[in-house]
Amino acid sequence: MRATIILALLLGGCFRSTGGGHGIDASGSSGDAGGGGDGRFRWDTDTVSDSSTGLTWQRNVPATYTGCSGNLNVAGDTCAWDEAKAYCTGLSLAGTGWRLPTKDELLSIVDKRYSPTVDPTAFRSTPPDYFWSSSPPIGSSGFAWTVGFDYSSSYIEPSSNTYRVRCVR
Repeated sequence: MRATIILALLLGGCFRSTGGGHGIDASGSSGDAGGGGDGRFRWDTDTVSDSSTGLTWQRNVPATYTGCSGNLNVAGDTCAWDEAKAYCTGLSLAGTGWRLPTKDELLSIVDKRYSPTVDPTAFRSTPPDYFWSSSPPIGSSGFAWTVGFDYSSSYIEPSSNTYRVRCVR
């Protein structure tokens, strides 16, 4: 009985990756830019579905964000915290219901095997920059948590600073 369970576990792991946003499915495909997936992430052109959390992510980081005033390289390429929340709420990408993710939700897609620290096939065009979360620190008004996809770090930053945005629903 014990040998049967161990064999089943071993065989189950041979065909499909179930975590970390990587792998090859039973058909031998790792997916492509237009549609595909692996054991954890399924994607199409605009969105990524995460089977581990049940969340749907904005797949691509835009060159500029509508309604944002940041100017890292060009006008509108980053957002202040209130602008980031408004951008996500107004996003109509493959439907509505978008919002700014929590710090823990952003950290759930961090994958330290990559640089930037996120699966580059599922989450195309992710720069190694900081992204806003919707999470304010306890007892600190005027600040919010950011998650960096440079070294998978998280910091509390003034809400007037400008950073990148990836929306979720």
